Amino acid sequence: MSNKTTFKRIALAVVASLGLGVLASGPSSATIVASSMTIAAGTGSTTVGEAAIKEGETATVLITANWSSVTSADSFIVTGILTGTTKPGTDTNITLSATTDSTNVTQSASSAVGSVVANATGTSGAAAKMVFNFTVREAVAGTYTYTFYASTDTAGEPMPAAVTYKLTVTGKDKVIAKATSLIGAGTTAAVGSDSTVVVTGLGAPAQAANIFVTATNAAGETTTQVSGFTESITAVISGPGTLEVDNNTSGSAGTARTVAFNAGSYINVWSDGTGGTATVTFYKGTSATVLATETITFSGAAASATASLGHTVTSKQASDSQTVVRFVVRDAATNPLATPGNWFIHSSDTKVVSNGTAACAGAYSAALGYGTCGITIGDTGTTKIKIANYAASATTLPTTPIVSNEVDLRVVGSAAAVKLSFDKTTYSKEDEATLTLTVTDANGYVVPSQTVASLLSAGIALTPGTDVADTSIALTKGVATFTATAPSLAGSWVAVYKGGAGLPTAGQVTDTVTVNVFDPTEEAANSALDAAQEATDAAIAATDAAILAQEAADEAASAAVAAQETAQAAVDAVTALSAEVTKLVAQLATLQKLLNRVAKRVGVKL
Repeated sequence: MSNKTTFKRIALAVVASLGLGVLASGPSSATIVASSMTIAAGTGSTTVGEAAIKEGETATVLITANWSSVTSADSFIVTGILTGTTKPGTDTNITLSATTDSTNVTQSASSAVGSVVANATGTSGAAAKMVFNFTVREAVAGTYTYTFYASTDTAGEPMPAAVTYKLTVTGKDKVIAKATSLIGAGTTAAVGSDSTVVVTGLGAPAQAANIFVTATNAAGETTTQVSGFTESITAVISGPGTLEVDNNTSGSAGTARTVAFNAGSYINVWSDGTGGTATVTFYKGTSATVLATETITFSGAAASATASLGHTVTSKQASDSQTVVRFVVRDAATNPLATPGNWFIHSSDTKVVSNGTAACAGAYSAALGYGTCGITIGDTGTTKIKIANYAASATTLPTTPIVSNEVDLRVVGSAAAVKLSFDKTTYSKEDEATLTLTVTDANGYVVPSQTVASLLSAGIALTPGTDVADTSIALTKGVATFTATAPSLAGSWVAVYKGGAGLPTAGQVTDTVTVNVFDPTEEAANSALDAAQEATDAAIAATDAAILAQEAADEAASAAVAAQETAQAAVDAVTALSAEVTKLVAQLATLQKLLNRVAKRVGVKL
């Protein structure tokens, strides 16, 4: 017998049993007339949940009943059951969630025993109305048909025809559209944001990182809303390392280079004894669609080292964080080594800094990206420092000797002398001045940052002014500064200081610094007077220049007259000479004529 037939038989049995129950109760004088039953909408749809039906993933069925009780109160009964469907699941989810919009209804009740029976009792002799609010929910995708039957507690009364409601339940989209990944170093769960993973690739296999992949469908829903995707994810590692699928953050050693897994699983990444950069690529199923990638750096054997100094100057008596050598060790692919191994200090002047006889005790900081080596200071001076993977006294070198670059370090001695200076040589009255104390060692090198007790014997005496009382001075890179206010009277301002017991005897001397203080008002008046005097001098000079100019003009005029007279005399002389020449020419012409006549008479041809 099919399930469909079974549900129909159940429905008929329920209706029949209700009718028999009414018959067994004996005749009634009540009569229901003009009854009707309607459904607001005959179809609806929802979406299934995952492990359980979620709140809100429901459909509402509104059944409206109208009837009139002629002689006494009568009940109108609506029974709803699943019919006409082979149910995919095992959950019959139909309830009477509420009754609403009633008219002349004095009592209503409901019961749920595999199907739902709603009962509303109307007022005697009046038209009654009741809207039954049924809720249907299903956890499995499919199409469901519900039938709602009308009956009464009075046998033999005519009832309206049954109504049906068809519910379509759609399954979640379980196709992966995209994915994101988070990587954590070691066995730490990958949450929040990606980590930069740099681990050693040498030695026995060890878990380097774990990756968590979150997949979503086209609607952006994750595995928390989708009960398993229809396809898996494939992880492929290139470069060094192996993979292992594990739902915990720490698993067993992986051996695979390609693994398939379901979204929501951890992928453990393991070292394989070699160095390099590994890339884990996540593909959609077995396709070429890349969903996400992560990288892990496996460092190899040491190939190079780089040394540096946090400070290039340190103090013989101040062995603090300044007196360390920083170093970075890299493999052949320039990847930094998280565990660099043993390294030793080498010094060019062992009197200043000793060679290291033991490996550096300073820890390597992955966060800072470098390790540290402490140094042993012996004397002041300068030296060149480097690190190597063997001690300077070693008789046998490693198979691959590695030596870093050299860095210059100056070791300054203790404070030996102090010098005071002002920031200016001249100040206006009540101007602010900066006084600077500079402390040097016996060789004249500025000492590093430190506090020198009894640097000054009695502070700094300012005359006139307020003294600086400090004697123990905190130095920043060998310097301390103070502020003071210039006196209110113009004149000399003198600072007197003496080196204190914190300095050697040679440095315990008294010294002075003198600057000038002026009155701006007086200076302005003097300047104005000087300007007026300069203006007067300029006016006198201008007058003298004008007189000289006039005399020069007169002399020029006289010279012009004399020149004109000379020119006229020259003209007159020329004119006279011209007349004499003309006269002489005429005389010569007469003489020529005379000679011509004589020659002609004597027969001489000229």
